[in-house]
Amino acid sequence: MDEFNSRPDYFDRKVNEKTRARLLGDTGALLPLCIAGTAHAQLEAVLHPPEGPPLMAEDMLADLAQLLGIEASRVSLGFRYFEEEGGEMLEDIAAFEPVGKGAARKEAKPTQPVTESKANSFDPFVGGVGTLAASWGVRQQLSSLSAAFEQNAGGLDSMIKKLQARCDRRAREMLKHSNVPGQPTFDELNAARDQGPEALADLLVQRTPEKLTDIGVGAAVSGLNLFIAALLARGLDPNAKGMHGLTPLSAAELHRHPATYQLLKSASDKRVS
Repeated sequence: MDEFNSRPDYFDRKVNEKTRARLLGDTGALLPLCIAGTAHAQLEAVLHPPEGPPLMAEDMLADLAQLLGIEASRVSLGFRYFEEEGGEMLEDIAAFEPVGKGAARKEAKPTQPVTESKANSFDPFVGGVGTLAASWGVRQQLSSLSAAFEQNAGGLDSMIKKLQARCDRRAREMLKHSNVPGQPTFDELNAARDQGPEALADLLVQRTPEKLTDIGVGAAVSGLNLFIAALLARGLDPNAKGMHGLTPLSAAELHRHPATYQLLKSASDKRVS
């Protein structure tokens, strides 16, 4: 029906204007699939924002999912996560069937009974902290997109501020739905984040030590090495399993962050010795 690519030349591909126009996306073709009442201008704002596409494709997917009436937990659930965590994230996982040549459903591993706290696969407190901490990686991520900076009238600093503000808004919204006993407020977490990884780690260890492992897994997924080092110095166990069965060490390996993996592997080896 249509094609869309937010940044077709991202991987240094040479894209001519005809191809670029074809991949721009026809919002008119997508509009009939949206929930009732969706306006054409809403789709345009998501797919063709005036300031250019967001750095993280997940941001665009999340906004688009709302207009399509798709649950946020499903829109970025890739095949690997479906196999590993789908049973916790999707109540109707049994209704899915593998398709294609040689397709076969993997035999499910025995799992512990799902408790009430684990039935909801998303922890808003861990998500909020992770989103705040993710802003530390913004400059590093943007450094690989120098061409985008040249096209951005506001420059690098302006783009960083916009992305950090977006992280803060999303974190604030997540934390509104969190009720962890003794949890710091958004303002407390935000202030600690602005002071650096050590300050945020100190606050978390003091107020919500039971969340340390899941926060460490999230930091490993994002490759936030300075934050992980601060958490390790304050007792993070690189081999402790989080709510989805991943450890910080296995999360770093799974998401292909070599430096993060080595940092956690070294800490793990020291614990063993």
